Amino acid sequence: MNAKAVLDGYDLKNLFHAGADWLETIIDDINALNVFPVPDGDTGTNMVATLRASLEAAAASNGSVASVAYAIDKGALMGARGNSGVILSQILHGMAEELKGKEIIDADTFARALENASDTAYTSLTHPVEGTMLTVIRDAASAARKSADTPGATFVSVLTAAVHGARASVMETPGLLPVLKEAGVVDAGGHGLFTFLEGALLHISSDGHGRVPELLSHGRPLVKGNNNHAADEIFYGFCTQFMIEGENLKAKEVRETLENLGESLIVIGDESTLRVHIHTKDTESVMQAVSPFGTVTDIEIGDMDEQHQDFLMIRQCNQGKIGTAVIAVVNGPGMVNVFADLGIAAVVPG
Repeated sequence: MNAKAVLDGYDLKNLFHAGADWLETIIDDINALNVFPVPDGDTGTNMVATLRASLEAAAASNGSVASVAYAIDKGALMGARGNSGVILSQILHGMAEELKGKEIIDADTFARALENASDTAYTSLTHPVEGTMLTVIRDAASAARKSADTPGATFVSVLTAAVHGARASVMETPGLLPVLKEAGVVDAGGHGLFTFLEGALLHISSDGHGRVPELLSHGRPLVKGNNNHAADEIFYGFCTQFMIEGENLKAKEVRETLENLGESLIVIGDESTLRVHIHTKDTESVMQAVSPFGTVTDIEIGDMDEQHQDFLMIRQCNQGKIGTAVIAVVNGPGMVNVFADLGIAAVVPG
């Protein structure tokens, strides 16, 4: 194993490339685990897209750790996609903030970077939820700190501890978030973060040849009932993302303005540029509410109900054909739920 004690900017960029590549190899598996906050099968895709955007921004940066981290941070802010991507961008932002002015990263600096990454990610959310990527980065940071405080600690030994901490944390997510336990899976975003760190570790330790990413949750989420049940019971609304450009912008003010207009609200950035992510049923009200703050650009609105249905259809196809199916025709939402929970192939209200 390579016991490299410190990293420079070039090493850091290569580490990120390795982690992103490792995650991309199981992007479909991560997508398949996606049941929270919306089961639309895009967690892996969004995390990889965010990492690719950050690395593209850092492509020309080969200097100090601080300059590479800054470029990665800005690239992630501009290119963050989806709930998982925006949270990941805040993890990267927290690391970059701690690495300001640093030429290299040693064991203690890396542990502090992970600790700040965790703190930054938690504070960026209006309502942080345990059993998600937030828990995993916190536990990874805690494990890294314990390792860094050990005499003779190196960057690799601290990263190894962080990976082990992240893995253990991912395995615990179903016990923290009921929707994961009900579906029989671990958290997709948390798993994605673990896989990214695992890929980085295997690269720096030259131990990845002939190996494949470890899957901590095998199979597919258990779905009670079918598309009809899910669609009839829940209206997810629209995943709405955009940038606000202006002067003296304050994330807190924008967050307070939008907190009653949707869920999964994240507002990040600086005084000149903010990125907003929100799940809302009323995009028009959201746009009207933020227009006084500055110029709204890069608007992306995704129909989460449509994405959810596409996700369910793909998963049904992957499950293959069944020999015998039972279809129930029932009256009332209560009975629909009862039959759906029994595993009926289709529940038709009637």
